[in-house]
Amino acid sequence: MRTKLLCLALVLVPAGLASAGVLGFLDRFLGTTVNRLMITILPPSKSNPSNIALVDGDMMRSSMMDQPAATMIRAREAHETATGSSVLVAVLDAGFDLSHPVLEDCVSPDGYDTLDGDHDPNDLGNGYDDYGENTPDNAVGHGNFVAGMVLLAAPDATVLPIRVMDDEGYGNNQALASGIRFALERGARVINVSAQAALLGAWDVRRALDDAEALGAVVVASAGNEGRAGLGVVAGDPRSVSVGAVDNDFVVAAFSNGARWGEELTVYAPGVNLQGPMTRGAMGTWSGTSFSAGLASGAAALWLER
Repeated sequence: MRTKLLCLALVLVPAGLASAGVLGFLDRFLGTTVNRLMITILPPSKSNPSNIALVDGDMMRSSMMDQPAATMIRAREAHETATGSSVLVAVLDAGFDLSHPVLEDCVSPDGYDTLDGDHDPNDLGNGYDDYGENTPDNAVGHGNFVAGMVLLAAPDATVLPIRVMDDEGYGNNQALASGIRFALERGARVINVSAQAALLGAWDVRRALDDAEALGAVVVASAGNEGRAGLGVVAGDPRSVSVGAVDNDFVVAAFSNGARWGEELTVYAPGVNLQGPMTRGAMGTWSGTSFSAGLASGAAALWLER
């Protein structure tokens, strides 16, 4: 199977095509056993605290455009044609801090927390190693970073944050399915799922994907970071846009999962040493297919603006 690299500059697609055509657009132009939802999180390379009083969101977003990934996807050129304006992109994730300057004026006020059942998706962690894995709060900032990649690709899109996992990256299939349905109810046209659903109880997730397909929403899912064959329930579903990671030399990242028999990896996007928003006003460097998916979700938003 040929490698298809994310390239955002080519977005001149005739208006009026069905949203399912995003798959064709990406193809042509972008060159566990328990009922538990999870993300395999690679540790951030670094986190650089910023003085929010001195460094505003516009300056941070401008600095993100200077990173290699933005050049690889030809973001500046793409933005001459489309910016994702009026497109609602749901980010189903964990560890949001919606006060971050990069996200200001870019986030819908209709965010939701499917775990707690309230309208506050923020989660800065509890400081505890909840599962005895020596990874306390390792998902804190993950949702911010994914949202930052969406905005890097589509700076005028609106992000709908939906918390479906806790501060260590665990949730359940019911939370994910509920998140997809909530996104559809709010009119999301793109739904980013940077997580892997478990096989047990996956029927509810698949039914939610049925709903997304029926409403014409584009579901973008990360391939996973275990470096193995197998995309999982969401990314392995033929109705989803599955996204793997490449490094700055266009080489597939060693951690990026690939497709196994019966699956197809739709597209690759930059996913190594990306620069984006963390929490508490910090910017950081992170790697993972989660963030490649964020870039692909932004690409879908560009296409849907047309």
